[in-house]
Amino acid sequence: ATAFREVVIVPQFIKELSWAKARVDGPYGAIETSWRRDGKNVTLDVTIPPNTTAIVRLPGQPDRRVGSGTHSLFTLNPLK
Repeated sequence: ATAFREVVIVPQFIKELSWAKARVDGPYGAIETSWRRDGKNVTLDVTIPPNTTAIVRLPGQPDRRVGSGTHSLFTLNPLK
C-alpha cells in the first residue's frame, strides 16, 4: 500500500481560535498536527510516523518537506 507514504498538511489559521489539534491514524501510525497562537505568532507542531513524509504548506512560505518524527515549525503573523 502506498497510501499515506506522503501526506500534505495545510493548516488553516483562524483568527477566532488560539489553538487547534488534529490526528489521523494511518497505516504506518498516527499523523498529528497542532498549532497555537502566541500574540501574532503561530507555532505548528507536526508528528509524522515512520515510512512517511509530509509536505507542510504555511501561508506566505515555500513548501517544506519533513520526514518521520516530531517537528516544530514557526510562522510569523499568518493572519495579516
